Amino acid sequence: PATIAMVQKALKESGYVPNMGARNLAQNQSKIIGVVMKERKGRYTNLLCDPFYGELVGAIEKIVRTKDYYLMMNISDNMQDTLKNAATWNVDGVIMVSLDYEDVLELRKSYKKPMVLIDCYNCPEDAPEINITLDEQKGAFDVTEYLIRSGHSRLAYFAYGTEGIAGERYKGCVRALQEYGLPWDQESFPVISIGEMGLEGAMEAVCFGRDAYTAVICGSDYYAARLINYMEDCGIRIPDDLSVTGFDDNEYARLVRPHLTTVRQSVTEKGMRAVRILLDLMNGRTYEEHNIRLPFKMVVRDSVRVLR
Repeated sequence: PATIAMVQKALKESGYVPNMGARNLAQNQSKIIGVVMKERKGRYTNLLCDPFYGELVGAIEKIVRTKDYYLMMNISDNMQDTLKNAATWNVDGVIMVSLDYEDVLELRKSYKKPMVLIDCYNCPEDAPEINITLDEQKGAFDVTEYLIRSGHSRLAYFAYGTEGIAGERYKGCVRALQEYGLPWDQESFPVISIGEMGLEGAMEAVCFGRDAYTAVICGSDYYAARLINYMEDCGIRIPDDLSVTGFDDNEYARLVRPHLTTVRQSVTEKGMRAVRILLDLMNGRTYEEHNIRLPFKMVVRDSVRVLR
């Protein structure tokens, strides 16, 4: 003990700092976990401005840090560059967020270490990768059903488009309309596409077309909050003149006025679960269940007018 104390004292006095790279090289690991996120062109100027992704990354980073690992992020709208560089990554495991499964398969050709997927919407049920998501269709079905039971039969869908996660939510809306015997063609249930019109153009389209519908289902709380503020600026009262719903139940749902009726999912739980599973895989554990769907909940607040 006396010798150890002397050595520690000498190290402290000399300002010695262990070489993390040399230590990790000796242990054949980097102590780095990678996060790959796909950014759709034209959707954001900064992906992390969306509270969903900001909360997700924050949750991942927090638990990674508590496990004495470091985080490396790759956010790109050009998956070819990501796939090309994958073979050079010196990371112990990767979390893939919102990627198409085709991209995952391509990445697998270069990167052989453990990976976990979050919200890979077209991941096959029998895929070898673990995919953490929720039943997007059922969540959208529930919010559409709530609107129908509240007396709304003329609805619109306000989202980036009808592909990916937004597409899964759109399918849930359509299924609810079908089950209640309501029309769901483009004229009866219009899709107001932010991807095609831009956000400002899409909000303007809602404003000019609002006589055709009594409620708008938004693909996320972010879009719902932007739409509510825009409508109020145009003198359209929410929910008296137009009802609006969201999806996620992030901070926007509680900050916007009126408070937003939405579908709650635990984004933090998604991130934390992904890290825990990835660390297990890195330590040799196997999982029988590969398609993990987290629970969700309808949250009714003040942005929907009950017509009956």
